[in-house]
Amino acid sequence: MRMLTLTGALGALLVLLSSSPVQAQKVGDTVTPLESVDLKIKDRVVTTVKPRDLLTVEKVQEDWLWVASAAGERGWLMKGDVQIAKTPPAAPDSPVAKPSAPAEPGAEPPVDERLYLIGAMGATQVYLSYAYIGAIGDGYVNKSYDAAKVQELMGEISGMSQHLVQQLEKVNAGELTNEDRLAITQMIDINRLLKKEADALVAFSQKPTAQNAESFEAVRREVWPKIAKLLGIPTTDEAQAEEKPASK
Repeated sequence: MRMLTLTGALGALLVLLSSSPVQAQKVGDTVTPLESVDLKIKDRVVTTVKPRDLLTVEKVQEDWLWVASAAGERGWLMKGDVQIAKTPPAAPDSPVAKPSAPAEPGAEPPVDERLYLIGAMGATQVYLSYAYIGAIGDGYVNKSYDAAKVQELMGEISGMSQHLVQQLEKVNAGELTNEDRLAITQMIDINRLLKKEADALVAFSQKPTAQNAESFEAVRREVWPKIAKLLGIPTTDEAQAEEKPASK
């Protein structure tokens, strides 16, 4: 019986110790009063703090704590009057926007409005490049440009066309509607031919033979119908077909 009584007393003591508030021991701790208590400087009461008030320990002197309230008021209180403030649960992180799920299998992706701009700029670029190459070719034949100038200008067109092909291929690798993919594929094909045309003019300027002249003209004849189709411009054959009356 005596052993049981001693064991029970030890158990009660352990429970009491484990349930007692943890006292602040160092500067920087955040504490809260166990009950309403005065902050003092000697015998002067600075303010009264209440449970749930958060106090910051700024100095420790034996059993006394010099604390600052949220309002900036400072004073002394006993270590036994406070406990370490419980750390509030961390706020959940801001939800990260999840990417949209893929479209239904077999369904076309939504139209990307930016492709309208790519289409308009791309169509303008191929038309102007075609006209520019032709003008430089005429200028060379008419002696307005020498071979060195032709090669310099066509080198720029060739490099630009190759760069555009690479960028358009990146766009084409993404999710596109069938109509958009067709237009991008057409622009890739046209820019490859424009590069070929510029390179053919360089070859002609280096060696102005009938064969090189025909190679240059052949590329021009090949690329123009593709540009006209992209821009919706009727070619000569199409225009003549429209003017021809239907047979009875």
